[in-house]
Amino acid sequence: MTGLEEWIEREARFAAGAMLEAISATHLIMDRPGFGQRVIPRPGSVLASPVPAHYDPDPDYFFHWFRDSAIVIDALRVAFAHGYVGNSAVTRLQEFVQFSLALDALDGPAFLRQSDFRARIQPSFSQYVRADAEIAALSGDAVLADVRVNADGTPDITRWSRPQTDGPAMRGLALLRWWQEFPSLDPVLRAGMSEVIGTDLAFTLSHVPKPCSDIWEEEGGYHYYTQLVQAEALTRGAAWLKQSGQHARAEACRLTAGETFARLAEFWNDAGAYYRSRTATAAGDSGKDLDIAVIVAVLHVGHSSGHHSELDAKAQATLTALEELFE
Repeated sequence: MTGLEEWIEREARFAAGAMLEAISATHLIMDRPGFGQRVIPRPGSVLASPVPAHYDPDPDYFFHWFRDSAIVIDALRVAFAHGYVGNSAVTRLQEFVQFSLALDALDGPAFLRQSDFRARIQPSFSQYVRADAEIAALSGDAVLADVRVNADGTPDITRWSRPQTDGPAMRGLALLRWWQEFPSLDPVLRAGMSEVIGTDLAFTLSHVPKPCSDIWEEEGGYHYYTQLVQAEALTRGAAWLKQSGQHARAEACRLTAGETFARLAEFWNDAGAYYRSRTATAAGDSGKDLDIAVIVAVLHVGHSSGHHSELDAKAQATLTALEELFE
């Protein structure tokens, strides 16, 4: 190997090991005195950052994001396949699936009845706390659109940019890849994965037509990243459902995926020669059409060729436009 390849190999192993430290980090404790919270991560939770910061100056990313956690679990599959991590990867996957299943029972009204959380909030922090009505709406599909939860599986009580609907699509996509690449996984684990995948496909199928916040959590609208990962999840999900004999659901996913891929053509900006990252935003023309989120979407979907792949001439043109913008 060249010196660069050797460096990449070392860094990949280091990064994979460090990534594992953010999954099932049950040895960590996060105190948020302003919100009256002490969070101890449950097995299967994935911390966006294990650093217990408080915007001092580092941000508080001690949460389990639906999107971010799915990306980590997908990366864990790659690390496991390349031998960068051992069988602990499968243990973390199993814990992640169980944590995901437990979130299905998250119930906002029950949380409000059983927790006097407002009594522990410092007055100066009340402005950052969600209204009771917003928390009370958390059940069923609304949980998956709620962006993130505390790492102990409790609702996030803070105000944030909601809803976001790419998380379930990315989670379903990550688990489908594990399912297909490692068919000898424990049957109990595969049964749990099947349940989570089914939930994520049902959510994605019903939310593709709806606007949401973008992955940077800045503005609502229709977003290239969200739409592309949703279309890919439904495409792979359709094949998976068909194999299991669920033909009607498979056909619904296939048709919706086709419609969504077709809509992605509308994101092309012919004058600027790039894929726009968003359309029909609440803010109108935000000036953020050219965004690296498009390239991130292409990488996360991982097509080897064709439209919306790394070799797509329009994706390449978008990357060139971004390079020129930064220059």
